[in-house]
Amino acid sequence: MLAVVALVAGVLTAERWSDSGAGGIGWTGSGTVFGQRTTAEGRPSPPSDASDTPLGNPPPRPQPGGSYAFVQMRPDAPDKPVTYDPCRTIRYVVNDAAAPPGADVMLAQAIDATSAATGLVFEYSGTTDEAPDVKREAYQPDRYGDQWAPVVIGWTTPEQQPDLAGAVAGQGGSAWLEVDDVEVDGRRVTTATFVTGVIALDGPQIEMIARESPQGVAAARAVVLHELGHVVGLQHVNDPTELMNPENSAGVTDFAAGDLLGLNELGRGPCTPEI
Repeated sequence: MLAVVALVAGVLTAERWSDSGAGGIGWTGSGTVFGQRTTAEGRPSPPSDASDTPLGNPPPRPQPGGSYAFVQMRPDAPDKPVTYDPCRTIRYVVNDAAAPPGADVMLAQAIDATSAATGLVFEYSGTTDEAPDVKREAYQPDRYGDQWAPVVIGWTTPEQQPDLAGAVAGQGGSAWLEVDDVEVDGRRVTTATFVTGVIALDGPQIEMIARESPQGVAAARAVVLHELGHVVGLQHVNDPTELMNPENSAGVTDFAAGDLLGLNELGRGPCTPEI
């Protein structure tokens, strides 16, 4: 049985708030796909204590409105997005080597907002010295044991992470595993699920955004929210009123109507205890 892991990253770039009609930050960016391939031998054992019901619940579906798009669709259900397994926590670790002042609060608020919008449960698993490299291995038993590597959220610099050179303030995405013959909703199918992810945040630039933007910390937190949106499966959209717009000329600082619709759907994925 062959499994394919592809690390999908949405790249967010933040300019110095010029040409943003609402007086906020102006972003320009694009999506980039990174990939790696593994075999069944390169996977952890299925968890023995996996829940058979979701750990949390998404809120009631919002009223239709706005725009959203997904990173990847499931091979067994082409109209459904790839999601994290809602029956287990999304573990994450933080590399705070270049964290700006207030980073802990900023990150906690962004994770709480993402969890509230999806129903997915995040679990803080401590700090790490692992670099937030989009080409990281999804399974690192020597570092994290017999389990999928947690999402790594790294506060770093362009010198340490060249992809953050210039105006780029953040980069984020998740790795999905596509596996044959697993049970989903009572059927044996080929399906895919996210198993880990990465966020790289330009600490010095985000500190500058918090200090110089008219929207202050809310503008800086928006960068983190945008990257978490990519991690749980949202792709960029052209609608300037959404946080997942790559330019954010409207100075959006929180998930908007379309973002919330997409996030709600991403919290309704299947449990996949065999993966």
